[in-house]
Amino acid sequence: MDDQLKSIITDLGKENGSRFFFSRFIFYNIILNYIDNNNSEHRLLLKMANTGYISSIAKGYNSNDEKERIIHTLYDNESIDRLIAGDFVNTLSNIVDTIIKQEKKESENQKKLAENKAKLEFTRQQQLLEDFFYKSLFNIIKYKGIEILNNYNYCRAYLKDMANGDYIEEITKFSLLLKNKIHYHILKKRFKKLNKTNLLEKVIIEYRKYFILEDNDNVLVDILINVIETAYQILIMKKVK
Repeated sequence: MDDQLKSIITDLGKENGSRFFFSRFIFYNIILNYIDNNNSEHRLLLKMANTGYISSIAKGYNSNDEKERIIHTLYDNESIDRLIAGDFVNTLSNIVDTIIKQEKKESENQKKLAENKAKLEFTRQQQLLEDFFYKSLFNIIKYKGIEILNNYNYCRAYLKDMANGDYIEEITKFSLLLKNKIHYHILKKRFKKLNKTNLLEKVIIEYRKYFILEDNDNVLVDILINVIETAYQILIMKKVK
């Protein structure tokens, strides 16, 4: 197969995708626009397309046995010289292979882009959730005192009002944490001198002895620890003044 025809087929494959080769109708109708009836290779390609050999080559492109079968069929049934048949079959198989590999690579790239986009969106939503809980809880404790955490119904109602219909599931989970006295574990004196990471770990371990705590609840516990610690610092500063 001459380089010009090979280039035409490759470019059309890249433009139309692997379906260009697998569909006899698509290949035949597109390639018609590029056929020169005075060129024997062009006429041979058109004949192969019209009789379904191109789609057969595409389907068997990764099987040497199938390619060999098609070469023999072209020789036996179409009286195409074996060397010419072999050249066409192998050339088209290689082009199909190139196009399919390109499609797989593009698909993998698109998948990675989608995954990265989803991760970024998850991170953004997580940050919005954390900001909402932190600011809302801080206001509750600032104006009502730390003891308001004992009133989980009030906390839940306040958070729902502030959320405007968002974070319903997270607010319900948080109110259950308060109902089950999660803040008691945070406020235990023997945990006071621990650093933030160890404090979170100890609170979670201690809480799990008595109540069910899912892994994704950890962020709510972490937020509550941050709020309580910040609130205490403000209270200490006020006393000093």
